[in-house]
Amino acid sequence: MGGCETYASSWPSSERGSCTQSFWEGEVTTNACRICCYTCATNCREYPSYTACTQCASGKYAISGATVCTDCPAGSTSAAAAGYCICPAGQYWSNAICNLCPAASTSLSGSTAVTQCTCPAGQYLSNAICNLCPAASTSLSGSTAVTQCTCNSGFQGPAGGPCNPADCGVGKTGPAGSCTNCLAGYYKNTVGSQACAACAAGKYSVSSGASVCTNCPSSSSSPANSTAVTQCTCNSGFQGPAGGPCTAPCANPELTCSGATGYGNCACVCALWILHL
Repeated sequence: MGGCETYASSWPSSERGSCTQSFWEGEVTTNACRICCYTCATNCREYPSYTACTQCASGKYAISGATVCTDCPAGSTSAAAAGYCICPAGQYWSNAICNLCPAASTSLSGSTAVTQCTCPAGQYLSNAICNLCPAASTSLSGSTAVTQCTCNSGFQGPAGGPCNPADCGVGKTGPAGSCTNCLAGYYKNTVGSQACAACAAGKYSVSSGASVCTNCPSSSSSPANSTAVTQCTCNSGFQGPAGGPCTAPCANPELTCSGATGYGNCACVCALWILHL
């Protein structure tokens, strides 16, 4: 065959038929070197006459170098001129048979490798099996490595674990891994399991999970652990609505406001020292 290989390398392209340079080679017959595309493609088979390659019919397949077409296994099919069979969903084609995907996984019809089998969320494919993610972690469906498992909410750790209970952040309290938001009127500005503290008088926090309390408007104050700005009322000597703004009714520094305890009837009178002049 060696002489024919050399001869075939210069065979006129007009006589090669549909074969390409990569897939044809000279073969000895009774009287001449002829072209045989015995590796034309994975869907060709070689005739004993070495004269041509013929496509397999649908429902059959042939690998490169085959001399016959083989029926697809039960439950699978193929198009004409196929080099493999189309397995149903949940299986994949390998070693000339349809193989079941690993337990708990599935695949699309026509898959050709176990890596095309998809494990469910919370698992990952490795060594042809679906493995559970480490404790307190999960993964997206179709994950293929343990590093695709990430820690659940309330836990911390590197991708792939281990995952440990997370310390409570600012605005949260409780044991690690079971944190809850501070209530309105309370705050926490440190990380850990410490209790939330009440907002001091003159401050408030509207929503839960606060890390700081908000100061009342100028010239107003509120009780401790207040939950709304409307709990801030004007200081003595000032007037205005709940939540401010609070203003002084006596603009003249020689006058004072007598009996004012907030928004209401505030009257300005002369200071006593003025009356004694």
